[in-house]
Amino acid sequence: MSRARSRGYPFLSLTLGLVVAALVATALLMRPAWSGSERTPDSAGFDPARLTAVLVDRHEAAGVRSLSVAARAGADGRVHLAQAGADTPNAGTVYEVASLSKPVTAWAVLDLARQGRLDLDAPRHAGGEEFTLRDVLHHAAGFDNALGLAVEPVGPPGEFAYAGQGFMYLATVIEETTGQDFATYMNSVVLPRLGMTDSAFGADPDADLALPAIDGGIVLAFSLLGAAIVFLLPGLVLGALSAGLRLRRGLVMSFLLALLASLAAGGGVFAALALPGMQNLVQVGPFAVLFLGLIAIAFALWASGGRGARGLALLPLALLVAVGVMRPPVSLAERPAIFLAPAGLRASAADYLAFLDTVMASEDPVMARMRTDLLPVQEDTAWGLGIAVEDGDAPSLWHWGINYPGYQAFAITWPETGDIAVVLMAGGEMSVSPDGMRYSGLELALEALAEAGAPLHGRYWQGIQ
Repeated sequence: MSRARSRGYPFLSLTLGLVVAALVATALLMRPAWSGSERTPDSAGFDPARLTAVLVDRHEAAGVRSLSVAARAGADGRVHLAQAGADTPNAGTVYEVASLSKPVTAWAVLDLARQGRLDLDAPRHAGGEEFTLRDVLHHAAGFDNALGLAVEPVGPPGEFAYAGQGFMYLATVIEETTGQDFATYMNSVVLPRLGMTDSAFGADPDADLALPAIDGGIVLAFSLLGAAIVFLLPGLVLGALSAGLRLRRGLVMSFLLALLASLAAGGGVFAALALPGMQNLVQVGPFAVLFLGLIAIAFALWASGGRGARGLALLPLALLVAVGVMRPPVSLAERPAIFLAPAGLRASAADYLAFLDTVMASEDPVMARMRTDLLPVQEDTAWGLGIAVEDGDAPSLWHWGINYPGYQAFAITWPETGDIAVVLMAGGEMSVSPDGMRYSGLELALEALAEAGAPLHGRYWQGIQ
């Protein structure tokens, strides 16, 4: 009997091993991507040179493939620029700034209101609800954050609910008001006025774009999860049959095993591609196949029964664990620019610093509402017309951006001192924690700002994302 079983098909063992591997890979992601340090600002004040040094020195440890930084201490007025990472970025390299697009779109709406072409408080109707443009800018018009759905509210206005869909609605308002396509108007009128000469909403063939990247640990987890899901039911059924009937190796069963392995590999590859998009088949597919191949090699060695072979089985498993722990960035291809108004701006760090400078400096009463017309969100945090405002001893304007997978961004300015920092990143890790999603690039930015003496205060994106 033992001989028959040893020569049979260990479907149950294979299924269990794949499921366990998938759960372990997923568990490796259920941790903070970047724990950060105690944020205790230096009383000496904000030091942009220190900020750039910390970011350049530590970006690889946070899984960031490349970054660009622009920072200024208001006291001296000098803008410090720094770049690091793959593809040798320069001061003009642009990144998808993700949700940092929203404040620029909001500025365009306020500018049209300043010209008398829009009324921020005129009633508007969509989805059976009545709201105002002021509500939309406050993220309080009842829109959802699920981009790609119908551009209409999903509930009544009144309470804050971060909503990218509302900025899709603002794009239609801009188009109706100006008679121009959103990207055309923003790129030909708004961005030049803001001095954002390297930036564009949507793809610019002449731009030097930093390529996106995905966390290798995510690819590993999706590959194994997809394979385990595809393999689970047929593996259990065939495992029970082969054990009950004491089936031995043969042509038919070998064919079924090969078919199951192919289905599992296909399921894993498809799952891994679902997050970065099908256009990244060439970049991500080989990694998914490699990870599944390592699992197959480990199982084949283990199932052989020899002690030496079982010892060797630990080697491919160790490689998988290393990927899950180290989570190296995997380069992706440039993807189409979509959802332009809420997330489709491609900008350089220096350009975005110039934009924040304009926001702080504007004394026009309509434009000043961006930072003064506030809706309370959570303790010490309010939302202006398109940008977050942190109250406290050192009030700040800030916004974060995540186009996952691919890019992370954080920008913050302190109007009272004139200090500004913009950090744009390609890559970065994503993890789950009790506080919500954790993004290594954003937390690295906060850690670097703290070490550079910036007066940080508040929870920032946590609780809002």
